[in-house]
Amino acid sequence: LGSMYEKCEREAKIASYLADVFALKEKEKEFLQKAVMLSKADLMSEMVYEFTELQGLMGYYYAKIAGENELVYTALKEQYLPDGEDSELPSNVFSSIVALANKLDSLMGLFSVGKIPTGSKDPFALRRAAAGIVKIAMEHKLSIDLSKIIDELSVEYKNLDKKSLVEFFNERLFKIFEVNPTV
Repeated sequence: LGSMYEKCEREAKIASYLADVFALKEKEKEFLQKAVMLSKADLMSEMVYEFTELQGLMGYYYAKIAGENELVYTALKEQYLPDGEDSELPSNVFSSIVALANKLDSLMGLFSVGKIPTGSKDPFALRRAAAGIVKIAMEHKLSIDLSKIIDELSVEYKNLDKKSLVEFFNERLFKIFEVNPTV
């Protein structure tokens, strides 16, 4: 899937697409691109290398000290949310777009190279990423057409089985609402 820079570039395209869908203002779109391109910068720091649980948080502090806009540094801190079953969610739509771009890129990228979770094995936490997308959309009342998003953004991901990915999202949705999809 390439380097972290290439991941950031893909995420920037996704974020730009979502910014249009959610009608962000032009200035917010500029900040959004900055946030996405800075989102993985802290991974190269000695601090995150030693203490991986600080990823995102260190980016927040680095960006804040560097004088970045509050939207940017808050999004860096919240880009991995939700990171667990009962985790908090991104605090605003701006941060949510950064988190959604991260999760969507991971899902589409890993599905395109055949790293689809099977049984109880999910080494890349794709189930959590998909559930996170659903939870973010519900929390911020974001109208997301995942089929359309996947279809329109799939050109970046060779060999992506779009149908399998949409079915994967549907399974997460049914799990969240604890309903039987066959009823």
